[in-house]
Amino acid sequence: MYLAVAALTGLTASLPAHAQEADSLKTEQLEAAVITAGGTPRNAPFAVSKISKRELEGFSSSVQELPYLFSRTPGVTASSDNGLGTGTTYLRIRGSGDSRINVTLDGVPLNSPEDQCVFWANMNSYAAFLGGVTIQRGVGASSNGDGAFGGTVALTTKTPSTAFEARVDASYGSYNSARAGGSVSSGLLGGKWVIDGSFHHSRTDGYIHGTRGQGGSWMAGVTFFATPSLMLRYRNLGNYERTGQAWNGVETHGEFASYAAMYAVGLGRYNSLCEARVQDEKGHWTFLPYPQITTDNFLQDHNLLTADFRLGEHWKLSATAHYTWGSGYYSNFQPGAKLSKFGLEPLVLEDGSELKKSDFVRKKGLTQHHGGLVVSANRRSERLDLFLGLSSSYFSGTHFGYLTYIGNDALRAKIAPDGKDYRYYFSDAGKLDESVYAKASWKVGAGFSLYGDLQFRLVHYRLGGDYDIARLYPFFNPKAGVEWRRGAHAAFASFAMAGREPERNNFTDNGSYGPPRPERLFDYELGYSYDGRIFRGGLTLYYMDYKDQFVQTGALSDIGEALTTNIAKSYRAGAELSLGVRATSWLDFEADGAFSLNRLLEFHEVVDNWEGDPVHVSYDDAPLAFSPAIVAGGGFHAHWRDLYARWRTSYVSRQYLDNTGCKERSIPGYSTSDLELGYTFRPGVKALKGIKFSLFLGNLFDSHHATGGWVYSAVSESYGYTLQNRYMEAGYTASAGFTLLGSVSLLF
Repeated sequence: MYLAVAALTGLTASLPAHAQEADSLKTEQLEAAVITAGGTPRNAPFAVSKISKRELEGFSSSVQELPYLFSRTPGVTASSDNGLGTGTTYLRIRGSGDSRINVTLDGVPLNSPEDQCVFWANMNSYAAFLGGVTIQRGVGASSNGDGAFGGTVALTTKTPSTAFEARVDASYGSYNSARAGGSVSSGLLGGKWVIDGSFHHSRTDGYIHGTRGQGGSWMAGVTFFATPSLMLRYRNLGNYERTGQAWNGVETHGEFASYAAMYAVGLGRYNSLCEARVQDEKGHWTFLPYPQITTDNFLQDHNLLTADFRLGEHWKLSATAHYTWGSGYYSNFQPGAKLSKFGLEPLVLEDGSELKKSDFVRKKGLTQHHGGLVVSANRRSERLDLFLGLSSSYFSGTHFGYLTYIGNDALRAKIAPDGKDYRYYFSDAGKLDESVYAKASWKVGAGFSLYGDLQFRLVHYRLGGDYDIARLYPFFNPKAGVEWRRGAHAAFASFAMAGREPERNNFTDNGSYGPPRPERLFDYELGYSYDGRIFRGGLTLYYMDYKDQFVQTGALSDIGEALTTNIAKSYRAGAELSLGVRATSWLDFEADGAFSLNRLLEFHEVVDNWEGDPVHVSYDDAPLAFSPAIVAGGGFHAHWRDLYARWRTSYVSRQYLDNTGCKERSIPGYSTSDLELGYTFRPGVKALKGIKFSLFLGNLFDSHHATGGWVYSAVSESYGYTLQNRYMEAGYTASAGFTLLGSVSLLF
């Protein structure tokens, strides 16, 4: 990175002075390309939060993943497996998880087509090359890719600078968390070219045992201004990781009622994927490491080639061809696992006994290819914003599972006599996703704008190998609304429909349930906002009416996997409030809160019964799991000359681990407070614009709590476990206590 900075410095110094100056026309051309590729008409009547380039740049010096930045907006929560906010991280909007959140980058879908998630792992430095993020809560405007049920996150790469810029960063903090890298933009070369890039590598020991890992992400781009009306831009970006995993959470088998109780006796960092816990005669817990910890290894590479055209005074057209390749696997030790878990029959040994369990090391992985074309056009005039778009993409992938270690010699001799790894699982898949949309906003006078949005989406999904499944899903997703603006006041009302096809595990893990059906959502929203010179605020009311939403019922497959099925009727209803005060030109106070009811109108729980058939329990009004009734936060940020400070306190209320509303199977509410401090030193050297120092103090009051998890419960007459006093196992996604991270950045 230092060599790249030096080389570009020398190159730009040799150019004529006019070539080093920012070209406003080309900057405008770049910004127009971003608007066309992933834009929405002005005055669209939806609940929206925006994250600025300045916020992204400040966050990029941390080691946390992007969902922790998004959680500063109303109704958004984040959690991570390793407890530090790095590596495998999860995002929820209005209680809806990753597979229901549509994510795009410059209009190109980032969701994995099969499980419909974005895996927020080692994507931290994406913040270094993004120019903005728009978060739509609810269905929102039509987008490309998988259906938006909880929200839409639109990432836009920042406009490459037509003047030379460079930055080098380094951070170090708690649990040996470190990050280093930088970014650079060549400025305008030869009046036609801009080359820019970013690369960051990070590592951590992790808060949870066994989550030590490293990874990073990159972006390299080339922009060519062919003519005043045509611009071409190529971006290659991706992320990689090799980390320990903790998806079981801090696991307990009925001894402890909460994560706080486990932390109190020294089990707060326990990871059942890499160690066993043993209690001595004095009651102290110790940990015995397994011969192999669980590792996750993945590489993902995105390629985007965009052509942006100006067609006269009002029309702009953008076309992006994209291709993504991904490959990876995880490997973990399985002590005393059932043979049936890997499709094996019990083995009769020489002494006549039956072998039903053994130690294994399993290796599960996949390879993915995803490519397509996104085309969009927009026309903007004083009264009309019109956006037209189409998207077509094809995905193909393979999944495999191997046993790389078999603990029993007799079993190993039978199933792997050649000494090679035993393949117990294989499947391949293909998915064709095509959509077309038209969305428009028309100013009709008296401050009113009418909004209309029509999308048709066609999905064809095929699952082969160990399965034989083919499904075709057509979706028609209309949206409509009205917005009113006068001075500092604005109000809107809207209705939106969305459809979502089943994801991979709805087919592979549906047990005795029937074929999965697609989900539908009808979203009704009302909003008001005021943005004055000193005060600002907003209120959104929403009602999200679901048909056939997928939820876990408590039922288990033959190998113990949790099953999901369609539930006929459910809803999310709530109010989102935001307030702000511009106390001075350098001091700003802000607060936000999301208050909601999230319910299944009719739910049938399936409870495992160790002595017989499962027990069924019916509920007329059950709260949806992982959907807190309150998500709130507030604080201040100050920016005075070269000093910067930001304080935020966040609160998340109780979350249920299943869909029964049982307090014993829930996570208590929690609150955290974070403080960021920064100072930029200006050395007065022409080549060096500044040296930025920053300090992040996380979870200032050392709260030890869980942010997510899972639960299993069962009844057993012989052991005395009843419906009111069940046997319980749980895993808690723990959060580290107080953490500290220091960063320094050189700005060129």
